Amino acid sequence: MFGDRDCRILRVSQRVEKEIIRGLGFSYSHWLSCSAAIQEGRWGERGSGFPVPFLLSEGARFEMTFALIDHPVVIQSIRSRQHREAFMPAASANARQDLPHLARIDPSQFDLLFSGCKLERYAAGQHLFLQEDAADRIFGVMSGTVEISIYSPDGQKLVANIELSRSLVGEIGALDGRPRTATAICLTACELVSLSRTHLFDRIEKNPSLARAMIELLCARLRWVSGELGDQAFFGIEARLAKRLVFLEGVMADGAGWISISQSELGEFLGVTRESINKTLNDWRNRRVIAIRRGGLRISDAGALRRIAESQDDY
Repeated sequence: MFGDRDCRILRVSQRVEKEIIRGLGFSYSHWLSCSAAIQEGRWGERGSGFPVPFLLSEGARFEMTFALIDHPVVIQSIRSRQHREAFMPAASANARQDLPHLARIDPSQFDLLFSGCKLERYAAGQHLFLQEDAADRIFGVMSGTVEISIYSPDGQKLVANIELSRSLVGEIGALDGRPRTATAICLTACELVSLSRTHLFDRIEKNPSLARAMIELLCARLRWVSGELGDQAFFGIEARLAKRLVFLEGVMADGAGWISISQSELGEFLGVTRESINKTLNDWRNRRVIAIRRGGLRISDAGALRRIAESQDDY
């Protein structure tokens, strides 16, 4: 029988379970017989039916045991960020930090980058730039909220991110000199500083620490994008919406916890219809997970919402 060092207690969804069973070439009946064999202590015996390390379901909705989880088929099934983070001992599952967060450079590097730049004021609704515009400046947010959105050729909108104080906006185009990848618009009155592409590179050359800060920022952005792609592929609407609300509470909630955002805007964040958002929010209100008022909502049960955010199965 395998030793304790060869197994882990993991939190994964039933979808991952099915992927791995299929990848190992098991039929469901074969898998059940393997499960019974290991429960009876017959791991590794001749005829016990273990052609490769396998998955054992304990019957719980999200808790399963894997033996020798470094098997190539198992690794293939957990390549996404969410799956990799799920493959951790249960004791440390609560330490996961996979919910969305803002990507920023260190405040001292922000000050160094924009030292001496004149403060610029923008009204709510004013654009900093449009998708496909020529990119010649990088912006730093001193105060206010800037929305970053992507538009399809037929005008459909997807909100990619929200930038707040001490965030950078437009760094990709400013660094590579190619057209803007997204549209940036001020959701509120904003105070910004900006730097031309020429001055950006001049300051990076004179201050090597800025180069490292920019690299770290771009890596954080890439991790964000990878996470969003994984969410789209592996999570349902409920989990993605829950994760987004946890994020928005941290960046947009007022003193009473209310997040001023419409259901249509939430749909733009996730790339889904307003009707889907409305159905989910009403269900959560009935379960007292959130409170809703016209033009906004408030999280009532943060623990429940985080559990939904970490689940790959819609409740």
